[in-house]
Amino acid sequence: MWAGQACYIVGGGPSLKGFDWDLLKGLPNIMVLNKAFSSVPWADMCFVEDARFIRRFGEELVSFAGKKVWHVALGTNKEEVQAAVNRDPHLELVYETRSDKYWSKSFCQGLSSSSNAAVGAINVADLFDADPIYLMGIDCRAENQNMGNFHNSYPREWAVGAMQALNFKSDFENWVQPHTKHRRIINLVNPAFESTIEGWPKEQLAVHFGR
Repeated sequence: MWAGQACYIVGGGPSLKGFDWDLLKGLPNIMVLNKAFSSVPWADMCFVEDARFIRRFGEELVSFAGKKVWHVALGTNKEEVQAAVNRDPHLELVYETRSDKYWSKSFCQGLSSSSNAAVGAINVADLFDADPIYLMGIDCRAENQNMGNFHNSYPREWAVGAMQALNFKSDFENWVQPHTKHRRIINLVNPAFESTIEGWPKEQLAVHFGR
C-alpha cells in the first residue's frame, strides 16, 4: 500500500511537546497512535490497541476522516467490540491471534503487539512496505513531573512508570529491531527529551523538518 514511500508514525512521548504540527502537512502516509489523532486530524490513519482508549475516546474518534484501525486484543469483550463498530462503522478491526513475541507477515495473522501501540504500528508499516519509516514521540521515558505524555487529556492512571518504560525499550531493541532489519527505521528525536531507544539511527526533529 505504501511501497517504497516514507511514512511517519506519531506516538505520544514528551519529545513532541510544543511541536509545530503544521510541519507534517503535505507529508505522505502519516499514522497517528491513539490521541495523537486530535493533534494531526489530517493523518492518513489512526492506530489503536487499548480498549480503554476506545471506551474513553471512541466518540471523538468518529469524526477522524482517515482510516481507523483497532487491533483488538485477545480476550476483549465481544459486546464491547460490537458496540464500538455500531458507533463507528468505519472502524476497521484486526484481531490479535497470538500473545507471544512473533512478527506478523500478514493481517490474517493479526499483528505483533505489546503494551506500546507503536509495536503494532511498525508492523503495519512493514506490511504496507513503507520505507523509510520515521518514528516520532517514541521515547520510552518514564513519567515524572517533567516527562509526561504530550497529550493533556489522558487519565492520570494511564501514566507510564519506570518499569513499563524499560519494557517498551526492551521490546523495540530486542524484538522489533531484529524483525525489521530489512527496513530503514529512523527515530526523530528532541534532544531535550531524548529517546532511550538504541539501535535505530536518530535524527533531530529540528534538522529533519528544517527548523
